[in-house]
Amino acid sequence: MATKMHPAPDEQRATDPVVFASGTVRGGEYAGWRLLVQDDREQTGGWLLLLEHPTEPAGYDNWVEAGALHAYFAEAPWDIEWTQAPGPEA
Repeated sequence: MATKMHPAPDEQRATDPVVFASGTVRGGEYAGWRLLVQDDREQTGGWLLLLEHPTEPAGYDNWVEAGALHAYFAEAPWDIEWTQAPGPEA
């Protein structure tokens, strides 16, 4: 399933995951991996972080409580090049 990047409110359906932020890890343990941050506050009360390997079928996920996303990235040992940075509501 293709993920929509910030669909307009009238286009978004409840089943569409919303990518809140995305980027590439440029330094640290997962250098080169793609990072997607999905808004899952309605379902779980937090954010889903999805790491995807650039060439292999490998990945990891993590969950961060609502209101703690910016603090999580401040502590994370990654240098992230954001293509779509987290907004202020994180």
